[in-house]
Amino acid sequence: MAERSIRGRDRWAGERTRLGELWSVLTKLPVSPPISSRAAREAIGDIVAQFEVVSLTLEIYMAAVARCASRGLRSGAIYDALHVATAEAAGVEVLLTFNERDFSRLSESAGPRIVVPPDPPAVAF
Repeated sequence: MAERSIRGRDRWAGERTRLGELWSVLTKLPVSPPISSRAAREAIGDIVAQFEVVSLTLEIYMAAVARCASRGLRSGAIYDALHVATAEAAGVEVLLTFNERDFSRLSESAGPRIVVPPDPPAVAF
């Protein structure tokens, strides 16, 4: 997910197909009890209410493909590149991830800063 500051407030931006990825992660987390489909839907609804949802454009897709090609990356790297290209297109300042290595290799110096949160946030379902 990506963050940008607008008029002194923090705003969040995320690409809409990442909502499917979020659903997948939430519903397969190895927690006990498992997160129910209903709880996952409610969590995603809460998140969407706080985010600017960005649609992928052909330009964003092509920027992600070009980024992977220029770095000699293959296969699933495109999905991280889509996150980065979407964040750049939305003008975000910070991209939050627990996967610093993969995102750092895709970032540009003028792009969003890659930040790893200190700990996963506590989440109650």
